[in-house]
Amino acid sequence: MTDAFAFYLAHKGVVVNAVKRVHPSHDFEDYVEEGMLYYINYFNQYQPDTTDPADVVKFNRLAGYFVYQNLVSAAQAARRHATIEAATAQQVPTDVPDAYLAMWQAPEAAETLSALIVQLTPREQAVLKALLVATPIRNIATQLAISPHRVYVLRQQIQAKYRALMENQQ
Repeated sequence: MTDAFAFYLAHKGVVVNAVKRVHPSHDFEDYVEEGMLYYINYFNQYQPDTTDPADVVKFNRLAGYFVYQNLVSAAQAARRHATIEAATAQQVPTDVPDAYLAMWQAPEAAETLSALIVQLTPREQAVLKALLVATPIRNIATQLAISPHRVYVLRQQIQAKYRALMENQQ
């Protein structure tokens, strides 16, 4: 680890350049630290020959690309996470409004729906809310920044919890 850190300090510009490509207008000290971790990890993984200058140049080119790719992936994941957080922030409340319950005619159906909502995860609640107002699967996927297949899986999980709830009530 000490050799990797010393090598990083000697070639810090590689990480700084990668960070500037990903976050050009930000105060990027935090990103440089994150890039440093990627660089050191890459160094430890590949153990380059640090005696030959040509190998050092080749390693730094590859390491710069590796750092850049990891920073881009982390930035994309952060954007997806922020989108999901924004979408699930508008969760279905435990006391479901009458507009959603209009589809459920009997009073016991409203109680069942309320009991179901309490058991669901925030993402499942968001999917259920969208399904109750007849939002198409593709639109739900777009709103929550997930794949349509994931919406189908979440719908199946909601259905399984609903079936289990119905079995417990009988």
